[in-house]
Amino acid sequence: MSFQGNQSFQSFPEPQLMTESQRTMFVLVNRLVLCTAIGLFGLVTNLINMAVFTKLGFKISMNISLFTLSFWDFIRIILVQWLNVCSNPLLTRPDVPVLFSDVQYLTAGWPSNCAIRITMSIAAYITFERCLGIMAPLKIRNIITPSKTVFILNIITIINIGGILPEYVSAYYDWKYNTLRNRTVLSLTFNMYRPATQGVAFGIHSVFIFLDLFLLIIFTSILVAQLRRKSKWRHEKVRDESQRASLSSRDKKTSKLVVLLASLLVVCYSPVVILSAVTGLRPDISFAGKESNLFHSLWSFAYLLGVFNASINSFIYYNMSSKYKEQFRFMFSRNLFKTKQESLPRIQTIKLSSYSLTSSSN
Repeated sequence: MSFQGNQSFQSFPEPQLMTESQRTMFVLVNRLVLCTAIGLFGLVTNLINMAVFTKLGFKISMNISLFTLSFWDFIRIILVQWLNVCSNPLLTRPDVPVLFSDVQYLTAGWPSNCAIRITMSIAAYITFERCLGIMAPLKIRNIITPSKTVFILNIITIINIGGILPEYVSAYYDWKYNTLRNRTVLSLTFNMYRPATQGVAFGIHSVFIFLDLFLLIIFTSILVAQLRRKSKWRHEKVRDESQRASLSSRDKKTSKLVVLLASLLVVCYSPVVILSAVTGLRPDISFAGKESNLFHSLWSFAYLLGVFNASINSFIYYNMSSKYKEQFRFMFSRNLFKTKQESLPRIQTIKLSSYSLTSSSN
């Protein structure tokens, strides 16, 4: 049975804490307006990120990790955009033969949550890599190689995708009669394996997302402590004032970059972790629970923060990474200069042709 179908058998539904109109308002503003606008911007910024890291090359494992992070941010934004389309009130009219609230469950909801976990896992790995780089700077190139990074990132992706497969084993779409719309519609339904798989994907999701957040906080804390200790040691041991200032500035810049990326990710994705925990503890605050309106309203804020986080990393890289800024300026300033240079001869030719025509007529 679909979620909508289950709700339709309640003859006298209990009043919810949040009304249907309030839910519609939050979903409309947060997801259909803000998420869509920010997401379209984020698609562009992540394409730029991937282009810049590709130009920087993949001989450095950090570039591979940051490229993959931008790739999954890009995928997540696309999934949220599709989720926004499915949430459009125009698609909930009785004459529409598809329950898009059910369609989004398998095509956007679970894939988006999977992309969140992959993003957080990659961020945790990046922070771990930086920890090793600070603690063992001479051995890091042998410990973390580009080939090892590719292997680890593939394992992260496979494990996280595998975690949502139990939901797809027992759920599928089929045409069936819906009492609310008084017609046959395409909606979500479950097969005979549902009792065995129900809650498995959510349990895996909860464990993974809590683990990712925990590791990210731990590795970031270790990294900040190590950077402060190294900076203090260099301040005491290096006698040359200019060299000491340079080293201190470099350490601060690295620290700020990593801490800012990690802090933003923790802040923006903590609501997802909290809501996942709430759903586990309070089943009534769920997709089809008694407080489904509250569930969808709260998740609209979580999606908004997630899309915001996935869209602003370009600004962090540009302002805090000299290599990224240099490559960015080289790529786009050169193209802009080329465009101006190519248009200039055409303008001069037009002017010269006009002069020649005028001379001929005289």
